[in-house]
Amino acid sequence: MSILRKLLGLVFFVAIVNATTIPRCATYNGVLCSGCVAGYSPSSSGTSCVQCSPGSFASAASNAICALCAPGHYSDTVGSSVACLSCAAGTNSSAGATSCQACPVGLLSVAASQFCSPPSELLVGCAEATNAGVCTSCEAGYALGSAGICSACNAGKYSPVTGATACLSCPYGTYTTPTGIFSSCLPCPAGATPSGSQTSLSYCFAGNSSWTPCTSFNNGQCTACITGYMLMNGVCNPCSILANCIECSFYNGPFGGNLQYSCSSCAGAPSNVLQQDDLVQLGSNNPSACCLQDCASWNRIPCAFGSNGECGTCLSGYVPSFNIAAFKSYQCVACQANTHALNSVCQPCASGQAALPGSLTCTSCGAGTYVSSAGTCAPCPANTYSGNLANSCTSCPVGYAAPVGSSISSACAFCVSGTYASSTGVCVPCPAGYYGLAPVIACTACSPGKFTNTIGTVVCSECPAGTFTTAYGSTGCTSCLAGSYSAGGWAQCVVAAPGTYALAGASTQTLCSAGTYTNVYNSSSCNQCAPGSWSYTSATSCLTCVAGTYSSQFGVSVCTNCAPGYITGGGGTSCTACFVGSFMSQSGGINCQFCAAGTYSAALAATSCASCPIGTFSNQLATQCYNCPAGKYANSTGSASCT
Repeated sequence: MSILRKLLGLVFFVAIVNATTIPRCATYNGVLCSGCVAGYSPSSSGTSCVQCSPGSFASAASNAICALCAPGHYSDTVGSSVACLSCAAGTNSSAGATSCQACPVGLLSVAASQFCSPPSELLVGCAEATNAGVCTSCEAGYALGSAGICSACNAGKYSPVTGATACLSCPYGTYTTPTGIFSSCLPCPAGATPSGSQTSLSYCFAGNSSWTPCTSFNNGQCTACITGYMLMNGVCNPCSILANCIECSFYNGPFGGNLQYSCSSCAGAPSNVLQQDDLVQLGSNNPSACCLQDCASWNRIPCAFGSNGECGTCLSGYVPSFNIAAFKSYQCVACQANTHALNSVCQPCASGQAALPGSLTCTSCGAGTYVSSAGTCAPCPANTYSGNLANSCTSCPVGYAAPVGSSISSACAFCVSGTYASSTGVCVPCPAGYYGLAPVIACTACSPGKFTNTIGTVVCSECPAGTFTTAYGSTGCTSCLAGSYSAGGWAQCVVAAPGTYALAGASTQTLCSAGTYTNVYNSSSCNQCAPGSWSYTSATSCLTCVAGTYSSQFGVSVCTNCAPGYITGGGGTSCTACFVGSFMSQSGGINCQFCAAGTYSAALAATSCASCPIGTFSNQLATQCYNCPAGKYANSTGSASCT
């Protein structure tokens, strides 16, 4: 009984050893593991399983290596059997990460992000936000709500500054529309009588029964004007501000009748300093303010000469220039831009009026122009507008475009998503590699891992699987090189791990098939196992055929047992026949067994030994039986000796 207990205890001990010294093998044949449980992958020798390292996982039992965490995910656990965790909003990670990194100050991300981005790319109207994606300050034209979301101001309201928490109501005489982002309200055209709700342009004209000098108007614009006005861009402008001409006057010459001298400009002189071309003798009635004879000294000609070369009273548009030391005026000078001479003093023009240097009068600037520093009524630049008598032009709201010389706020056209307001005053499609979500003043470059190859794009596309791009503003993606792969939308390709390979443009790494292996990263193919060895799927090395088995070819996935009568040692490429006098009765033999005394084998590769006939005998390892000596006998088969 004690011997039986010891034997049972030994069996139990061996079972425990096999279960504990070869951990996590799905099945174990006493030499090799065949598959590992979740969270483990085969060791390089195939004799055991090793835990997945942080940044990887194995979710099911297999012969595969542990998979790397995808970008935007992480695993900080050894031997993880569950999929990697998503990075929280405000963090990011690359492939195989063991933790997520906080976004730099000023950038943010959504959950499971590979990259961090500016707030405006992820949150509409957001100027500043926490890393977790909660907006803390909105751009002009928006107001910040309690949930950290920026909302565009409703029609009739505006937000003039960054960081507003509420939109303001438009002042009387201004309005905003339901579409668009407004940092300021649009002014009603001059002459309009606003009334009612300030939510559209019609507000400006609701109180008009008649709109002088318009004789008719449609949708807030003049369509006809009274006499003395000219229609320009939907606004009636006085004819006097549309031209600034200098004419020569008729006068009574010395020979009677009405004569008119023709005049030409003096080179380098102000525009109202002219030279007489008709050489008719001048008389006392000569209009010297128009036609003057001496261009060579034009800066003195405007003088009504007094004694000793001093100027008397200056002509219109000019004022005396004094020699302070002598208290005398030796020349008359033109008034500066946007001024005119009055009683020998240059007076500034009224608001909204312009004058060139030396001008006789000031000119009222019409709608679509403004008073320039050069003394002209200059057209409003692109993306601005003005009404009558404007000293400056008003900018269109962000994301609106207007051509040069625009005269009314409705000339500002909303640039839809995929376009932006260009410096030429038109909405231009975003170029390839960029996108735009209205309203914008410039398009945004596609981030790495994304692209667009067309103009006018609203959103960038992710790079297809098997491709990547590392640059901002990409118009296309590059195929992954052989030995690397990408799952799509990645800024870089990930190299294939040992035991796997990847062809050019691969979307994932492929496991080496049984009978092949690779022990390096970045493999584009797997190597075949040499004769005398084998491998399982995703192997990083080949395993030697155990004694009793062999492989005679390259790329074998399992070794073959030697047939009965044959044996081989470890790493065999063929089997050897048992020699005469020995045998092997089973397949997969390691050593041939000697024929026992009383038996023999006379041929190679014997699978059993034959018993000696009656009257014969043999010793161990016999190749034949011998007759009993004279006087002795063997009365049964298989005798080891004679009696």
